[in-house]
Amino acid sequence: APAPAAAAEDLPLLRAAPAAPAAEPAAEEVRILESLVCSTQREVLYEWQCDRPSARLELVDNVRERFDRVSQHLPVGEPDRLEVQSIDCRAVIQYQTDGAIFFRSNHGIAPSAGGSPLSHQSMAGWLARHRSVRGLLASGVLRPGQQAVTQSCSREYPREPLSPAWRSVQEVFELFEHQSVNPWQLRWVFEHAQLYVSRRQDGKALAMFLSKDPDSLDTEAVERVFNEFKSLEAP
Repeated sequence: APAPAAAAEDLPLLRAAPAAPAAEPAAEEVRILESLVCSTQREVLYEWQCDRPSARLELVDNVRERFDRVSQHLPVGEPDRLEVQSIDCRAVIQYQTDGAIFFRSNHGIAPSAGGSPLSHQSMAGWLARHRSVRGLLASGVLRPGQQAVTQSCSREYPREPLSPAWRSVQEVFELFEHQSVNPWQLRWVFEHAQLYVSRRQDGKALAMFLSKDPDSLDTEAVERVFNEFKSLEAP
């Protein structure tokens, strides 16, 4: 089984996602806090400083179930990995054909502050303004206790199948919170697409299905949308 350091190097760590602050710890300051390698039969093949291996196994399985739910409804392909960012740490679950790798590092990043408040008539109207962002497949604003506001930007991502995806996103936030990780940002990487999610302090979250092709994605426009969402005042 790989050593914790090797496992970390093999996995693409969460890059500065849209709207993430530029300041990040130097590479020598990043430390692996725990790691776990498991098989598809829930066997622990390797673990390092993992206080609750059974809880981490359950987390890996539950997140995989949410990946599969999204794959059943949308043409995203097989799951690759989930990257989780909190103020205190970063966590990654990498799925493989014969198992999965989980690790958590001290690489915590706080979300950057929003700018001046922006007022719009509705969340739906605000999403519609950004419908033409290159590489955007679908988007949604998830609101605690309310129905998500959904926008489809591709015929392959119709509105109705997006509801289970948004529900899966909310459940993954809860799964990590139950294990004392409080994420504000998620990046779901699939075979054919990626899903970025950024959550504000008021619980509202912006989720965007995006192309994985860098030539087909306007990353600067995506970043502007996430930054604008931080300051958006809309019901």
